[in-house]
Amino acid sequence: MRIVDVSMALDKYANVAREDVINKLRALDAVFIPNRSLAVYVGYETIEGRFPAPIFGNRYLLRYEERVGDETYYRFLT
Repeated sequence: MRIVDVSMALDKYANVAREDVINKLRALDAVFIPNRSLAVYVGYETIEGRFPAPIFGNRYLLRYEERVGDETYYRFLT
C-alpha cells in the first residue's frame, strides 16, 4: 500500500497556493491534508478564497484552531 504517490518540493510553504502548483495538484487529483503550517504560512483568506485544490476536511473551520480572538476552538466547543 502506497501512502505517497507523488511528492513536491517547494522553496516556501506559501508557494503551495501558486496557480501552477494548484494546477498540478488538480491534475493529480490530489487531496490536500491541511495542517497548522498551511494556516500560518498561506493564511485563512487565501485558503478560503483562493485555494481551489480539494482539502480533506472543512477549509472554513481551520480558523477555529486559533486560541485567540472571536473564532477559536473554545467557541466552537461551546
